[in-house]
Order: sequence, then structure tokens, then C-alpha cells
Amino acid sequence: MNRIKLDVALLCGEDYYILFARFPWRVKKSQRGDMAEYINRVNCDMMQGSFDMNLMDGEMHFRLPVLCEGMDALKAETVLDSLRLLAKQYTTYGQGLQAVLNGIKTPEDAYALVSASPADPTQPQRPPRRP
Repeated sequence: MNRIKLDVALLCGEDYYILFARFPWRVKKSQRGDMAEYINRVNCDMMQGSFDMNLMDGEMHFRLPVLCEGMDALKAETVLDSLRLLAKQYTTYGQGLQAVLNGIKTPEDAYALVSASPADPTQPQRPPRRP
């Protein structure tokens, strides 16, 4: 997987923050429907965070809200864990994002490609889908 440079911000509230990462590309208007389908499939699998796309301009983001209620102060390790999760989610689903973005795979095929990867046993898993 190629490295990418992200613009990352923490949007802080009183007892929460949102890790917000903007991807360095915009999805072409003709591909936005396919990308919306792909990220909807992916977001249904993720327990934490979500990929988002602005349908007006094609800008893509990863968003992770984190509740800090009960913490006296925001801890660096908490923020680092959020950044690690962003990296993990992109490592897991980024190949499909790139395949749809470049028109190489359909949303369904790209999702099949990334969902065939073995699950990380250290992360919570969604229950199996009903047939």
C-alpha cells in the first residue's frame, strides 16, 4: 500500500474530541456514486470511525468521535490510539478506496477484496450478518 499524506485535526469539545483526517484527493463527479456505495459497505463493517465523502465536491475524510467523559485531561496515549485506529482502518480499507477511486474495481468487488482479509483478533468484531 502506498503512503499518503493526510491533513489531521482534533476538533475538541468539553468532554469529547473528533479526529478528522482529510484525504489528499477528490472523487470525480462520475465516480461519487460508486465511492458512496463502497464507503457505505465499509462503514457498516467498522465498529469505530467512518469514511465520509462530500457529495458536492468529492472531498473525502475519515472521522472518529472519541468520548473523554470522566478524564481530568486529554491523554496523549488516547490521541495516539485514535491515530493508530485511523492507520489501521486505512490499511484495511484503503486498497479498496484506491481501486474505486481509480476505476479499477466496482464497489462490490473492492469490498470483497478488503473484506476477505483476516480479522484482527485484538479488535471487536461485528456479529455475523443474517443470510
